[in-house]
Amino acid sequence: MPCHIIMSSSDIQLKKQAAVAALKAECEEKWTQITQLYEDIQTHKKPHDELVRDDPLLKIYQAKEKRLKAEVEVLKNKETEALPKDPVVLHTLLKDELTTSITQLEHTLAMVAGQKAEMLKQIERDEARLEEQREIKAALEVKVEEIMAQETPGNERSYLKELEHKRKRAIEKNRELMLEMRDFIAKFFPPPTYNQMKEWRRSHQQPGLGRRSNESYTSSDSLNGDSVVSLQDMVEQLMNKLLDSPHDPYLTTDQSYWPPYLELLLRTGIALKHPEDGHRIKLVPFHL
Repeated sequence: MPCHIIMSSSDIQLKKQAAVAALKAECEEKWTQITQLYEDIQTHKKPHDELVRDDPLLKIYQAKEKRLKAEVEVLKNKETEALPKDPVVLHTLLKDELTTSITQLEHTLAMVAGQKAEMLKQIERDEARLEEQREIKAALEVKVEEIMAQETPGNERSYLKELEHKRKRAIEKNRELMLEMRDFIAKFFPPPTYNQMKEWRRSHQQPGLGRRSNESYTSSDSLNGDSVVSLQDMVEQLMNKLLDSPHDPYLTTDQSYWPPYLELLLRTGIALKHPEDGHRIKLVPFHL
């Protein structure tokens, strides 16, 4: 039965030093070969104008030089891997390397297990989100089918008839409101008399009272009982303007509009001035 001699740490260190020395000797040998090749190239080097671009010998030397330089770099950067010939030492070294590899693999396994658990949770969240999207899609498809089923020629005609009926009712309601408003305004806000206009003109000409906000609407000298637009006509014009041209509901006023009634409409919030033109007013859209 063979007997294995256990080497001491000093013997192992000596073996490592011997292996390093052997590697250094091999590196020196390679470097000597490179130097020799470089000297040969310099010896056989010709002037630049005499060199042939496709010289095969020169290409061979250059390829050998590159290969040897690469081998030297590899040997310089390579860690010493000289293994002892003693079986016991070799077994110990391999056992240490195997233990290190097992530890690294265990850490890697734990990291992969954590990533796997996180990926499983992400998959569950994605599946739940996908199920929600499917439910939304199904609900939208049902809604689209209902809308498509409603959009038939018969339904379109009935819808148009309903709109026409609503429009007629709105016109009739507007006519009724006009009549009621006419009676109310005629009773409580009659057209101004000559004396009222004269008094209003006198009060606006007195010094120290200042100008009123609606003075720009008219010149008091041109007012008379026949030419003044009454409050009833003002409101009717504003209502008709709002209904007939909702895109441009503003009414342009001039000197014939009785200023106190314009002031009344503006102060009570029934009418609004145009932001850029003080001579234009519109009815406040209360129905919106």
